[in-house]
Amino acid sequence: MNKIRTGFILAGKILLLAVTAMALLFAVCLAAVLIGLLTGRSVDQMLALLSETAPWTIIVQDAVIVASVLILYALYERKKGWSLGFTLRRGQAVRETIAGLVFGAALITAAVLLIWLLGGIRIRGTEWNAGVARALAEGIVMFAVVAISEELLARGYLYGLIRFSYGTRAAIAVTSLLFALLHFGNDHLFDSPWAVLNLILVGVLFGALREWSGGLWIPVGLHMAWNYFQGYVYGFEVSGVRVESLVRVERAGSEAVSGGSFGAEGSAVTTLVLAAGWLAAFLYYRSRGRAAG
Repeated sequence: MNKIRTGFILAGKILLLAVTAMALLFAVCLAAVLIGLLTGRSVDQMLALLSETAPWTIIVQDAVIVASVLILYALYERKKGWSLGFTLRRGQAVRETIAGLVFGAALITAAVLLIWLLGGIRIRGTEWNAGVARALAEGIVMFAVVAISEELLARGYLYGLIRFSYGTRAAIAVTSLLFALLHFGNDHLFDSPWAVLNLILVGVLFGALREWSGGLWIPVGLHMAWNYFQGYVYGFEVSGVRVESLVRVERAGSEAVSGGSFGAEGSAVTTLVLAAGWLAAFLYYRSRGRAAG
């Protein structure tokens, strides 16, 4: 009975988080519209601006997520003693973020290389101009914010809530499913089963790294590098979203290999790479006595 009651409490907190985020987002949009009207823009212009999928709109949305998490954590969870995951010393945090960046870049590079070798894509060449340079710079900021907000939400707040009441395995399992659920609105997600499976698997990898490393720095670095290199460097869609890229590619083989319009995350090749990445991380942390066999 206590577990059931706890489950309802957790569901209520998640619902409250969603309501808080929507309220903050509404307030931000309202403020933006009012400022726009005061500076001479029309209502139609402001609504069109707010509906764009430009990097700044994504950054604002993710900032709202971060603010909502911090508000609810401060109000209800801080005194319980569990951490959101940003508690390591500065030097250690920098080292672990860099380790995550390197690991993420290596994993997505391995996936792209295998997809290419198996005939899933053709490389058309590279492109470098002022527009691409600007997009690459914007992408660093955008995907840094995306990684921080999504990891703080999934592997910080939600993971902490579930782990505190139900333990580590439940926390990893549930947050991996919720992480996949957060992407259900993305284009082309259901073109093949591999995309959904890979979102769950990457959630398992992030959750395991959160537990084994003791913080969010490695998952944040991995998350950022994975997205950035997949889209802005190698020219794939990032979870169905097309961005400017340094390398130009075109799909050539079956969607099970290429990933289709969802990007490399929709490929069966990526499933194998993620499994190998989890195994490598497990063996590393087990050798340090931080991953149970």
